[in-house]
Amino acid sequence: MMDINMAWLEENLFHRTLSSDDKHILKDLIESKSYNKGDMILEEDQEPEGLFILEHGQVALEHQKNGQHVRIAKLEEGSQFGDMSLFDDEKTSVSIKALEACTLYLFSQKSMTYMMEYRQSLSNDIMLNTIRSLAQAIRQMNDAQAYTSQYLQGRK
Repeated sequence: MMDINMAWLEENLFHRTLSSDDKHILKDLIESKSYNKGDMILEEDQEPEGLFILEHGQVALEHQKNGQHVRIAKLEEGSQFGDMSLFDDEKTSVSIKALEACTLYLFSQKSMTYMMEYRQSLSNDIMLNTIRSLAQAIRQMNDAQAYTSQYLQGRK
């Protein structure tokens, strides 16, 4: 098992200094995972595992359309994925592929439930970060939709 970089989590996920008690609890709740370039981290339509935080590396989000994998986004350090499944408990909507060697932190569904029940300040920080991440994704989708609409309207 790899070490958890608490200083990185404080800066990039929690946006505050954690108490020694919080750090101790988190070490039991977080799983560190490593992937090599080209590894498939998650497959589309897979059962959810939890919330992933990308500590190091880059990943591609791919969606299967008409039998082909179409890249819809690239995520970098500090990004997260798996967040939609926290809210709707649905299967994964995209595949995630490592574009380079990656280190990820996984908060399992069970860990998230524990924090929501017993460590609300930690879960509140994670949920606020999730809301920020989802808001950014919606802004990017709006830009892409506007570009696509503009392109299509120009072709008429």
